[in-house]
Amino acid sequence: MLYGRRQNNPESRFVNEIKPELIHYDNPQQAESPLTTPFDRRTRRATVTTYHRPDQVVEKPKGTGADKKAWEVGDKVSHKAWGTGTVVKVSGAGEDMELDIAFEEQGIKRLLAAFAPIKKQE
Repeated sequence: MLYGRRQNNPESRFVNEIKPELIHYDNPQQAESPLTTPFDRRTRRATVTTYHRPDQVVEKPKGTGADKKAWEVGDKVSHKAWGTGTVVKVSGAGEDMELDIAFEEQGIKRLLAAFAPIKKQE
């Protein structure tokens, strides 16, 4: 169904390239006939099987630890891609701490301290 109407699309020209051992038949008698495939609309409709993804455990992204430091305006930082910069504004606290850092070539960038790839220069 597409926009409330039935739509029959033509068979893909690549269907015949599918290896027979990869085709799943709901009815074993269909496997005996080499002329029919699950995609052959003249003999029957294709069956739809729902793919069930195995349960996955999603881990929380690990931070860089920069949110655990005490940041102040004027602190010097080192960034992997942008080089050395100076903190010009600190807002928020903990995991929500944002740092506005002025880099020489890139200008001012606002970074989330918990995930920014930065190191405080001592």
